[in-house]
Amino acid sequence: MRYYLQNSYMQLQADINGATSLACPEKLYLDITEDCNLHCPMCRDEVKIDGKTMPMELFKRLIDETSPYCRSYSLFIWGEPLILNNFRERVQYVHAKKRSDCNIEISTNGMLLTDDMIRFLRRYEVRVIVSFDGANKDTFEKIRRGADFKRVCANAKRLNLEYEDTPLDIAPATYTSTVVPCINF
Repeated sequence: MRYYLQNSYMQLQADINGATSLACPEKLYLDITEDCNLHCPMCRDEVKIDGKTMPMELFKRLIDETSPYCRSYSLFIWGEPLILNNFRERVQYVHAKKRSDCNIEISTNGMLLTDDMIRFLRRYEVRVIVSFDGANKDTFEKIRRGADFKRVCANAKRLNLEYEDTPLDIAPATYTSTVVPCINF
């Protein structure tokens, strides 16, 4: 983390009580798992669930050290965050420790968005991005290998309904992007 802090000055601006802290980034991407239930060509050749997960002790320590300064936690980089058995515990921990003006966000492939998970995400005000590639079933399933186009569409619709009363900057979104990890385990 020291390398990241020393070499990312633009992200080191965190405002706390009118002061600036150069000890902590304003936005922190936490690579909580590399496991994923899909095998998209831009990521991997096969479904990989081999337990490459950030240890909970490290996760908590990072949150404890950064929560007075950080304004945004992104609980995703490479894998599917909803695949973790303790995903809810992680969100609850961040929610309990974070500043009031701090947000929590995830990016998901949408396959694991059950009604219960959607309600949980809304309850904890998690900003959700559904990563979606392809405008039709054939293209989508060719890229998102292992995903079901109709299921992800239905899950995204239910997600949007749950968040329909939220401001647009908090409401769920869809995008395709490449993110470079800043913390690796």
